[in-house]
Amino acid sequence: MSMKETGNSHGSQAPSGRHPAPVRVAVIGSGAISTIFLHNMIEKFSILDVVACTSRNLERARAAAGKHGIAAMTLDEALADPSIELVVNLTPPKAHFDVIRRALEAGKHVYTEKVLATTVAEGVELLQLADRLGLELCSSPDTFLGSAIQNARQLVDRGMLGEITSAHVSCTRSYRRMGEFLPYLTQKGGDIGVDLGVYHLTALCFLLGSITSVFGFNRTNHPDRRHYMPGMPHFGADYTVEAATVTAACVEFESGALATFLFNSDSIMNQRPRFELMGTTGILTLSNPDDFGGEVTLQREGQSEPTVIPSTFGMTQDSRGAGVAEMAWAIRSGRPPRASKELALHVLEALLGIDESAEAGRPHVMTTTAPAIPPLPEGHVADPYVDDIEAAFV
Repeated sequence: MSMKETGNSHGSQAPSGRHPAPVRVAVIGSGAISTIFLHNMIEKFSILDVVACTSRNLERARAAAGKHGIAAMTLDEALADPSIELVVNLTPPKAHFDVIRRALEAGKHVYTEKVLATTVAEGVELLQLADRLGLELCSSPDTFLGSAIQNARQLVDRGMLGEITSAHVSCTRSYRRMGEFLPYLTQKGGDIGVDLGVYHLTALCFLLGSITSVFGFNRTNHPDRRHYMPGMPHFGADYTVEAATVTAACVEFESGALATFLFNSDSIMNQRPRFELMGTTGILTLSNPDDFGGEVTLQREGQSEPTVIPSTFGMTQDSRGAGVAEMAWAIRSGRPPRASKELALHVLEALLGIDESAEAGRPHVMTTTAPAIPPLPEGHVADPYVDDIEAAFV
């Protein structure tokens, strides 16, 4: 009898000391981001057994499947296959609600690329559906599982910053350029605050806890534009930017800390990400939370220069798919996953709340909370990390 037939949403658990049966996975969507997901999930995580990929363009799915030695399927075929336990949704955000709903209704656990949904109401509906069916639903970003943010969390937990009183996160990009290749970035819902800020707010919630309110400002500079890259399909055509191109906000945390949030897509591609936590006894600086690794520095009271803090955690390279592996271990172990649907909904509400606040001219008071997320145990530092890092997920 299958897992779904028994009604056990967490699957069979292995006896103590034995590696559990891998979770059979299908990837929905074979676009650019699927390349790193497929590679990592197949090559680096023994808890995952990736068996199929799908795409609206079946030829694209066949190409990806042939490269990785898996099956090419339609979405309907993948959802109807009783052996597939978990689907990884890599479709564009506007398709997330429908794909996730259909997958849950088909009895599959779901891990989705960011963001969880395009509205809070849709996110709430998906959470309620997953709970009702006894299935797990998780969402990117999973970069907070990487070495840099786990290192930062360890320093925070050990009180190296004292009381954290403020934070600053920011990044610049050129969506005028990126929009030539990824048109959704200029469309409604594709603004840099949502598309990129989701990494920063997820990391802040992992480090600081729940957000209580947000107050935002948005600008859409020069909305009437023209495609300028020769050789691109729409070269010379006019288009209208629907997304905010600059977003600024103040974010208030339940802990009392205040954070500034500034994202500018009307700048240059050699981005300047900043991520800082300021406390009563120290200042912590991280690299880009869009990455898994990177340098972490700490400057304590009396120091003229910050000190680089070596990490005792793994996943220093692009480890997309780590959240899927951690989720699979959670399913097999019968515990909550770290990249949980509750965290994803809380971050989604904050991001959309910034937009709502900017439009209304008043703060958005949060209605959701972020769950307490346990850090990974330190000491798992090997890359590749099939044997070493996976021990941290158990």
